[in-house]
Amino acid sequence: MVWASMLRFMLYWLMMHAGDVFLGSDACLANGTTRSFLCVGNKVQLMPYQIPKNTTYVEIRLTQIIIFPRKAMSSLHDLKRIMVSENGVLQRIEAYAFANLTKLEEMTISNTGLKVLPDFSKVQSTAFEFLFDLEDNMHIELIPSNAFAGLTSGTITELRLTKNGITDVDTNAFNGSRIEKLFLMGNQQLKRIHNYAFLGAEGPLVLDISHTAISSLPENMLRRLKLLIAKSVYTLRWLPNLEVFAELTQANFTYPSHCCAFKNFKKNKSTKNHLCNDSTIRNQEPYFFEEHCKEVIESLFFHSPHCLQFPFQPKQLSRGHLCSEVLHPSLTHKPMHTAPTNVR
Repeated sequence: MVWASMLRFMLYWLMMHAGDVFLGSDACLANGTTRSFLCVGNKVQLMPYQIPKNTTYVEIRLTQIIIFPRKAMSSLHDLKRIMVSENGVLQRIEAYAFANLTKLEEMTISNTGLKVLPDFSKVQSTAFEFLFDLEDNMHIELIPSNAFAGLTSGTITELRLTKNGITDVDTNAFNGSRIEKLFLMGNQQLKRIHNYAFLGAEGPLVLDISHTAISSLPENMLRRLKLLIAKSVYTLRWLPNLEVFAELTQANFTYPSHCCAFKNFKKNKSTKNHLCNDSTIRNQEPYFFEEHCKEVIESLFFHSPHCLQFPFQPKQLSRGHLCSEVLHPSLTHKPMHTAPTNVR
């Protein structure tokens, strides 16, 4: 008994103070120095339960785990990062699997067999900024109502829902979330974002819907957008009234006709503040000028004086519009600038 107690103590001390220690199987590894826990390889068939309480980073990769059970990581109150990747047989993450992780700052779930978006409402992170990456989960088709409510009380700086099997974004999908950048690109079967998908949400400021099948944009969220990227979205033939894009400063479109529309459109923010009449304001206060006085939206990918010669009729432009005919098609692949993806 004494020897058994001593052995347990020695193992615990090594786990906390030494370097790498194997736990449970030769495929799971706890590192007391970096406070990380890694499970890699097909020998791991069940979610490990002996993860050290002070762990800050967990990685589950290339395993044969089918289900993440309730409270799988809910006791890890110091946890800041979770990475679940290349687990093709993973079918379900149960509610409360990630519960009360108040320090969590980053979560990645990629290349899994998940068919339904997990319930993240119990995560309850209080981190000021949060990064969520859901990528290459080809069986996830729906972003349901309240999908990310309860994930964090802070700002989701990047919500990456890229290259999944998403076909539909439901009403109130982003309710209760504060989102800075939303990436939906690469969901090639995505046809609909519900008109009320962003009801109850703040943001996003940046939206990328490139390589999707979206045919219309929910107007109630467009007023807040500063950057819109819609490359290779051939189904998006019509835009809403440009007055809706109240804050947009940069746009990247598929059709030249859309470029023409924004080239002709003036934001006329200079009428909102008398300081904009000062000719020196642009050099002396560039941030103020950018926010309150900049008049023309910068449309990327297309650049031609012909754009300025044709009026824009909202919801009536298509690829056959005269404006798109005066621009050579090759210009759609020669950007004026490279669209920044780190706009805040």
